[in-house]
Amino acid sequence: DRCLSNLRAVWPIVEQVGRTRRGLDLLGTAVNSCKPLSSAKELIAWAQAPWFLLAEGNYPFESTYITFAVGPGYVALPPWPMRVACARGLDGDFGG
Repeated sequence: DRCLSNLRAVWPIVEQVGRTRRGLDLLGTAVNSCKPLSSAKELIAWAQAPWFLLAEGNYPFESTYITFAVGPGYVALPPWPMRVACARGLDGDFGG
């Protein structure tokens, strides 16, 4: 599964880049951060949160289980939301 491989590959890269102030500035700019990043772990935690929630609500049917619990309300996730999210770009071959 390329999506999973791509997700697993990106975290060590973010950690490596984020070891310096310049790297943190580059990462912050890349994600349009409102304030300077204090660490790569801060960015990783922010970036991993939606994937955790999608995985928790990864059902074969539409569900408001996650969106009702964490917001914005009764907005249904599609069936297999992880697959949908991966199909939006993370399932590509990035040469890794």
